[in-house]
Amino acid sequence: MLVAFSALGWGESCHDTQYYINNFASAKDPETFNLVWARCEKELGHSEKALSAYERVLLYNPHNTEAITAIVPLYRATGMNEDAKRVLEGIDTASLGEAERKEIEKLRNDSTFEIVSRFDAALEYGYDTNINYNIFAEDTILPESKPQASPFYTIDLAGSFSHSFEGNDALSIQSHIGLYYKDNREGDYFDIAHGKFDIGMGYDTSSFSLYLPLVYERMHYLGRDLYGQYGVAPRITMSVGDEMLLNLGLKYLQRDYINGSDQNADDTLTSASVGVYRFFGDDFLYAQFDYGLNEADATVPASFSGYHFINLFAGASHELKGYHIVLAADYLYSKRFYDDPVSAAATVSREDEYQQLKLSLKRKIDNHWTMKFEYSYLDNSSNYPTIDYDKNIMLFGFQYNY
Repeated sequence: MLVAFSALGWGESCHDTQYYINNFASAKDPETFNLVWARCEKELGHSEKALSAYERVLLYNPHNTEAITAIVPLYRATGMNEDAKRVLEGIDTASLGEAERKEIEKLRNDSTFEIVSRFDAALEYGYDTNINYNIFAEDTILPESKPQASPFYTIDLAGSFSHSFEGNDALSIQSHIGLYYKDNREGDYFDIAHGKFDIGMGYDTSSFSLYLPLVYERMHYLGRDLYGQYGVAPRITMSVGDEMLLNLGLKYLQRDYINGSDQNADDTLTSASVGVYRFFGDDFLYAQFDYGLNEADATVPASFSGYHFINLFAGASHELKGYHIVLAADYLYSKRFYDDPVSAAATVSREDEYQQLKLSLKRKIDNHWTMKFEYSYLDNSSNYPTIDYDKNIMLFGFQYNY
């Protein structure tokens, strides 16, 4: 536990922020109180919480140079370049001392043409009660065989980069890369290696974000280099009040199967989505609705290549204060309406109804490492018997953030 505020100096180690949470309302010197609170959050690696505390300092004193020199890099690191510019433009350097004036001028002269990056890595070990079926695979590609259980491990790597423009720091070039590998100990045929990459133009303000990317994905599955997928996936995020975000997205993706025996499954996906996040401090609720159309591209298409679908995502996240634990629940409902009947002799078209429930617990170990547990139940109900299945997935893993 932190020592009392009146005795706390910057040279002392910050162990947690509970003291500030408990005494926030009764602080006699709010500017200094929030300044030390911001230092503590920054030392603990809580960038967003440090940002909030520095903002509170500037509410009490817009000319607090320590808060300014700390908040500007934090704004820039999170893509809030307009906010960084606003803070710097509001400072009258004539009233500052020489050292403070040089520090502010240095921040003003720093080029906004800079790269902001983030890297995440996760290693997980788990057990899947049925690796043999997947809603996103077509029956003509999967062999008909009984369910197969297997332990597995996964490696998941992700990176993001943002390169802003000098003279217009709301505009940027952004890119994201992700690599995923799943090794099934009892079924090598169902091992997965997946890579994805996007790059595009972004426009970001404190209340609005637009991203217009080109997208490419590559999948190795079923013992072979299976397909490549490419297209565009623009998205918009807008603030609705102080505690709500609205997300809008479009996708146009063409999938080309690589082996000649699979190419009759080539298809094109067109979809639109709308989602909303509602925040309650560090907790949140979310929901998203997708509607899309998958069109077969081959002259003689594989069975079940064409369909339209709806997806509904919903979930919640809650942080247990003082324990560094985040509990989350995520639910997916998907309905697919296929163009083809369930058999050559049937008049009824195939329909799939897919549901997935995921429960997770994450425990933060330090500023970079997180431990997590997950349990998922998946059920695909279909009038096409081969693809009617359910399964459970349990996993334990570690995640590194930088």
